[in-house]
Amino acid sequence: MFPLSIKAKIQTLFLVLVLSLVYGQDRKIIPQLNPGCTNCTAENTLIYVKAIGSHDTVHQIWDFTGGIPTTLFAITAVNSSYIISWEGTKPSTFALDKAPTYMFGASLEELFPQQLDLLPFKDFAVELPHLIHTANSTLVDLNFVNLTSSEEFKAPRFAVRLRMASRDPNTDSMRYYMRKSLDDEHTPGVFEVMELKTPESYYNGDGGYIQFRPVAYTQPARGVASSTIVHVSNFVNSSLSWPSTMRVFFDSVSPLLVQDMVISFGETGDGFYTKHNYTGWSYTIGYGSPPVEGFSLFVILIIAIGLSVPVVLALSGVVFVLLRRMTQRNTPARFVDDD
Repeated sequence: MFPLSIKAKIQTLFLVLVLSLVYGQDRKIIPQLNPGCTNCTAENTLIYVKAIGSHDTVHQIWDFTGGIPTTLFAITAVNSSYIISWEGTKPSTFALDKAPTYMFGASLEELFPQQLDLLPFKDFAVELPHLIHTANSTLVDLNFVNLTSSEEFKAPRFAVRLRMASRDPNTDSMRYYMRKSLDDEHTPGVFEVMELKTPESYYNGDGGYIQFRPVAYTQPARGVASSTIVHVSNFVNSSLSWPSTMRVFFDSVSPLLVQDMVISFGETGDGFYTKHNYTGWSYTIGYGSPPVEGFSLFVILIIAIGLSVPVVLALSGVVFVLLRRMTQRNTPARFVDDD
């Protein structure tokens, strides 16, 4: 569990607030900082975001008040809102004025969250691995900076326990799989995408997902030279922590599926964590079907040119040979009278 003094950088979170009342390609974004809290300070951060679409509203809650970074989603009809009650500086209840059609969330423990970002349209993240995100998702950047471990660990690596909860039968299971990609335009040298799906997303494409590239970075200036591998475990059944914002959010929700996955960082030869005292990792969490990268116009043009040049050269050679043969056949014969 995080100490209460650890929080998201408020400067970054305020960048999200300036998106208020901005219309994007897909949804209207309305964010609020600590709505309804009269005692909250910079040490207590909860952001409530309404992403209003033409057919539904995606409610997102980013919470750091309880020491566990938590991202929560609820999907409702268009005209609906959350009313958040507080006990001091911690949320005590989340009440919707309309019943949600689906709810899910994820929490991280023992990590320092550095940037959150939400855009009301489809785009790629600025930082590597340039994950694609939409108006239905949130981009999360995590950084391990100057972490210490016990003396018995001389060459440590770090891992995070990711907890996912969704309004799905607890007899089912979250799914994860590695999807191959032919395009490494946005993440050079990485041709895989890892996708974690709730059962509803797996079966019908209407649930929750987490998406990331299996790559982390050992330096703040992310690049191919500083990249390292990300490993994941199988999902195991779990339960919601008490006290936690996720437990409050899912209060009285039934059925409820809760499972954990361990995500670790590092590979042989990267010098372990102590070489750089830094590890950076990014993922997106969203609602619906995970977005799929497509080739950009630039890449399509390069491919088209690369394929067309040999074809043109081959055709030119064929035409040259045919013309040469026709010329040789039609050469007039000369008759010389030697008498």
